[in-house]
Amino acid sequence: MIYLTFDSNIWIYSLDESWQIENQLDHLEHWIQKGEIKLLLPKIIIDEWNKHEKKQVVAREKKLLDFFNMAEEILPSAFFAEYKEPATQRKIIEEQLNRANNLIHQSEIIPEYPEVKDRVISDGIAKKHLCIKKLVSQMQLLFIL
Repeated sequence: MIYLTFDSNIWIYSLDESWQIENQLDHLEHWIQKGEIKLLLPKIIIDEWNKHEKKQVVAREKKLLDFFNMAEEILPSAFFAEYKEPATQRKIIEEQLNRANNLIHQSEIIPEYPEVKDRVISDGIAKKHLCIKKLVSQMQLLFIL
């Protein structure tokens, strides 16, 4: 069994190509279903995902629009006209978010221990150049420890 954990940004980045053939989520889902991989996530990652999920709908809409506008410059739109339809794009976005949601909510929650959280915060303060620039989250600081 392989145990994996990801920061919330990884989930967001995994959505970028989740509607295309041969993407990260396909491989991850496959190994999770086979029982070879187990996701471990702290509650804060799940909370962050839930908090920002609605913003991802808007971001996904923009990315799809940009993608198909770029594609239109290269190929005749007849090849992908169906994908430019708002209903089709909504379906793609819904499928993307559902895939990530299913994986996130299947994960095992890593318990939050107050002493670990206190250490992350105190070490974060000691390494304030990281925290002030907001380059790392609490989860990333746990990995640094």
